[in-house]
Amino acid sequence: MKFLLGLLLTISMVNTNAKPSEAITRPRLQNQQLWVLQQAILQMGLPVPTQINLIETGYYTNGRVATVYYESSRGEEMVSIFQPTANFTLDGGKIYKCLGDVCDCKNLNTVNADGTVSVSCTCTSCTMVVNEFLQAEIFF
Repeated sequence: MKFLLGLLLTISMVNTNAKPSEAITRPRLQNQQLWVLQQAILQMGLPVPTQINLIETGYYTNGRVATVYYESSRGEEMVSIFQPTANFTLDGGKIYKCLGDVCDCKNLNTVNADGTVSVSCTCTSCTMVVNEFLQAEIFF
C-alpha cells in the first residue's frame, strides 16, 4: 500500500504540460526568424539585427501584420511585416521600415474603419522604405 501511495504521489508531481518537442522547436524557430530578418534588413542597407525582442501580430480584413522589435548597433528598432490575405497560402509579403534623422521614426500600424490595416510613419519627416519580403510566413 505504501508503495502504491508513493508511486501515485510521484506520478502526480510530473509536469504533464511540458512538451519536449516545443522546448526544442521554439529556439530553432527564433533563430530562423532572426536569420530571415537579418537577410531582409541587409537588403534594405540597414544595420543587421542582433536579437529579436518581441513579435506582435494582428489579423485584419486585408491581411496580417507582424510588428518585430529588434536590437541592432543603433539600439532598439522595429519593422512591420505585412502579408496580404491573398498570400496566406504563399510565403510572400512586404517589410516596412521608417527612416529619418529629425525624429524618432517608428512604424505606425493603423486599423481603418473597414477593418483593414495600413502602415505609415509616426513623423512626416520620415521616409518609408518598403521591400518585397519572400519569407513573411515565419513571423505568423
